[in-house]
Amino acid sequence: MSVYDLSPEKFNRSFKDNENLNNNISIPQFKEPKIKAILIIFNSKRNTYGNVYWAFKYVDTLTGDEVEGTISGGESNITASVKHLGLDWGSCCLIRKELSIREFKRETKSWKHAGCLPDDIAKYIIGNIPILMTVI
Repeated sequence: MSVYDLSPEKFNRSFKDNENLNNNISIPQFKEPKIKAILIIFNSKRNTYGNVYWAFKYVDTLTGDEVEGTISGGESNITASVKHLGLDWGSCCLIRKELSIREFKRETKSWKHAGCLPDDIAKYIIGNIPILMTVI
């Protein structure tokens, strides 16, 4: 015999008790998400000559639109583009992923080049996400 009584009568009664309990709890309603964007920074491991390759994926959390691109600069250029997009550090989630060179090339093979400077990267992102053109 089971310790727990899973009969329908018992389950329905406990469910109704929880329902009454939940009516007394107020849940805060947020007007907009605190995290407005997710910026994933990809970098390759160093090759035999010491070169590191960089790319990013930008996800707008409001619309779900994504844009990705490779760059010829480093991580600092990608992170600086957040400021050029009008976002502060509290509203953008940064994720960094290091990949092997082979995996990096395979992942970013079809991605377009976004530029080098933070201004170029921000313009590339704005140009590829329609909602950002109207907001910024």
